[in-house]
Amino acid sequence: MTPLRNKRISAFLLSPFVLALIPSVLVFMVVPFRNDRYLLNLDSRKNIPANTYYQFDDLDNDGNSEKIMAFERSNSSGVTIYRDNNTLNQWNVRGSLDFAQKRTLYITADCNNDGRKEVYLFTLNNDSLFLHCIEDFSNPGFKFRNRFIARIGHGIKAADPDILPAIPQDLDGDGRKELLFGISTGFSKFPRKVYAYFTSSDSLISSPEASMFLLGILESDINRDGKMEILPHGYAAENIEPGDAKYHDYSAWLTVMDQNMKFMFEPMEFRGKFCAVQPMVLVSDKDTITDLLYCSHEQDSTTVFYTFSPDGRLSGRKVTNVVAESGFFTFDRNKRPVYVLESSEKGLTLLDHKKRFLRKINLTGPVFRKVCDIDQDGKDEIFLVATDMGKAMVYREGFEQPAECELRGENAVTKIFSVCHKKGEFPVISFQDGQDLFLMTYRPNNTYFLGFGVYPAIYLGFLVFVLLVQWVQRRIILRRLETEKQINGLQLALIRNQLDPHFAFNAINSVIYSVQNLDKEKAIAQLTSFAHLYRDLVLSAGNSRRSLEDEIRFCNDYLLIERIRYGNGFNYSINVEKDVATEMLVPKLLIQSYAENAVKHGLRNLKSGGKLDISVSREHGIVWIVIEDNGVGRQNASLEMSDSTGKGLRVMDELFSVYNKFYGDRISAEIEDLHNTKGDPCGTKVIIRIELKHEKLQH
Repeated sequence: MTPLRNKRISAFLLSPFVLALIPSVLVFMVVPFRNDRYLLNLDSRKNIPANTYYQFDDLDNDGNSEKIMAFERSNSSGVTIYRDNNTLNQWNVRGSLDFAQKRTLYITADCNNDGRKEVYLFTLNNDSLFLHCIEDFSNPGFKFRNRFIARIGHGIKAADPDILPAIPQDLDGDGRKELLFGISTGFSKFPRKVYAYFTSSDSLISSPEASMFLLGILESDINRDGKMEILPHGYAAENIEPGDAKYHDYSAWLTVMDQNMKFMFEPMEFRGKFCAVQPMVLVSDKDTITDLLYCSHEQDSTTVFYTFSPDGRLSGRKVTNVVAESGFFTFDRNKRPVYVLESSEKGLTLLDHKKRFLRKINLTGPVFRKVCDIDQDGKDEIFLVATDMGKAMVYREGFEQPAECELRGENAVTKIFSVCHKKGEFPVISFQDGQDLFLMTYRPNNTYFLGFGVYPAIYLGFLVFVLLVQWVQRRIILRRLETEKQINGLQLALIRNQLDPHFAFNAINSVIYSVQNLDKEKAIAQLTSFAHLYRDLVLSAGNSRRSLEDEIRFCNDYLLIERIRYGNGFNYSINVEKDVATEMLVPKLLIQSYAENAVKHGLRNLKSGGKLDISVSREHGIVWIVIEDNGVGRQNASLEMSDSTGKGLRVMDELFSVYNKFYGDRISAEIEDLHNTKGDPCGTKVIIRIELKHEKLQH
């Protein structure tokens, strides 16, 4: 990879747009923003009287649902129908609603094809099941009542029937639909059958005698003859032993019946304690093949899919690694089936059309499920209530676009679902859990598309932050560069002030003088020091700092030249204590500037005996540099040198101020005038105090 390409890649990765994208993606992943396409809002929760059961249905097909209340009182039962909270009519009948499950107390269906639904109410009187028909809810009369359906066997304490609704069909081709329903019982072996009530002839037929435990009734044209076959299904409840009935409930059975309520083939037995068999009919384009879900309730048992034909032949088997109790299927966006396996302990497991794992939906405890077209858009929604988790959920077809709300009910046995529709309004879901009645509005989220602006807003926020940080960094860098430039300017001013042409010419003249007097060693020493001096200045031209060791060496070369220049009129010494870290960085010309000031203004006029002592020591983490001379003192020097402006010392003070701000160090200098016992000036002492912020002051 070429350097140019590396440079381009680095520039791309360090661009503010990429730098802002990285935290944005992390935020999206760690804290996913929830923007639901649909909303489920809990409108109300009411406590209703005991033995009262509410549902909604559009009985007259006008687009507005009526409210139907089934009730049971001490001496009678009945139905009341409301419209907009106004009572339309009430019908009372003998008997009770004391069914094992209260999920189906009546069935609404337009069997006579007049565009209005009849209400078929079931009641239990002792051990007999009766059917009553309300044909026109605007008329207080019955079409018929007390139509005997079946005698119910005695359970543990009493009769315990459960009504299983089915889709009405025209079984005899007379243009009127027959009412289809099943009866299941808990502990009695009869009458576990499917029934068809012919409204036109007031007659009743039923399926062959069997003692299978029924959970539901599926209807589908599995043989493509244009007629719907009837597939009751259930599980092995182990209440009716094999010796008591041919089709007992110690096994689960696959049964398919024609429209004459006759078995199309001998029921197929599936053994296993508490196992369930549930047909999931999908017809292929080539051959009529249906799916059959087999759920074994044995510990660690997995669910198996079978395929079977209308004549009862098993033609395939697919074992999953999922433990489930029941299942159903929906469709994805591509109209392919999505299989849903249900477990009260592990929630829902979704499989694709090839029965491969898709994903899990974690739900705990028993889950109430209803699949129907809630919003009347031609596609089924899935309504779920996980009472243990305290929430209700609605999924679109394929388990997409979930909406949920908090719902904490009694977790009672009685659970009744319906949907209330009103023209121009969103559908309202009614869910009764015992004596708790919940009403929930299901609707599209009008701000759904606006919610997508959250992602660009988050990215834009990070982008602005990155741009702001980069702007601040550039400002800091520019400020540092300006400060560096200012420091370098100050140091150049010092250099110009200290190493001026007079100094250079005088140093060269001293060398020439030594050569002329054949003082070769002195000339070499002067030239060597002069070369060192200028070399240090050239090499450190771009730096504002150097090590204390380099500064001392630079000062030594300077003093050596000055000493020779002034005819050895003064001596100097430089003493550095061992515990001082000479690699520490200090401003350039820190010592040399004050040493030069001592020579120029205090020592140069002395014929002899001049002395300059430089000492470096450390105490309590602070480095002290003391520069002391025995010259004429600052007051006398100012009188003798009228051309001196003191600009060099002012420059040093300004240098310390800028330097401390830039590097965060604390460097200061203090100048003392020395006097003898008579009070006359006898020299000058400079004390430099150094407390570095980022540098070690000791070894």
